[in-house]
Amino acid sequence: VVRNAGLMLVLVAAVGASVHMVKSFNLSHSLVLRGNASTKQMIHDLRRDRDASGRRVNETRVVLGISPVYKPVVNYYMVSRKLNWLRTADLERLGQNFDYVFYKPEDEPAIRDRQLIRLAVYPITDDVLAKKGP
Repeated sequence: VVRNAGLMLVLVAAVGASVHMVKSFNLSHSLVLRGNASTKQMIHDLRRDRDASGRRVNETRVVLGISPVYKPVVNYYMVSRKLNWLRTADLERLGQNFDYVFYKPEDEPAIRDRQLIRLAVYPITDDVLAKKGP
C-alpha cells in the first residue's frame, strides 16, 4: 500500500510538471529577444502594404522610421530578403521624409505630432506599424 501510494504520488507530480511545461512553452520568441518578436511580421505587413499601394518594386524607395533598438534586426531582414527598396531612418531625427514608422509605445513622444495611420499593433510586444497619413 505504501509503495502504491508513493508511485501514485510520483505519477501525479510527473503529470503536473508535464502539464505545466506544455502550458509554459513559448515558441514565438525567446525571453532575451522578446522585443524583436514582431519584426518579421512587421516586414511582411510593410511589404504587403507597399505592394497594395501600387508602388513598383524598383521605382521608389520606402523609408521606415525605427527606434535604434530595431536597426540590427531590420538590417538583417533587408539583407537576407534583398529588400533593396527599403531604407531606415532614426525616429528621433525623422523629419517629414518617411513613409512608415515602426515604434514601441514608449517611442510615442518622438512621433506624437505626425499624422499616422496605424496598420498593425503586434500583441507580443505592443509595437506599432503605421504609415504616413495624408
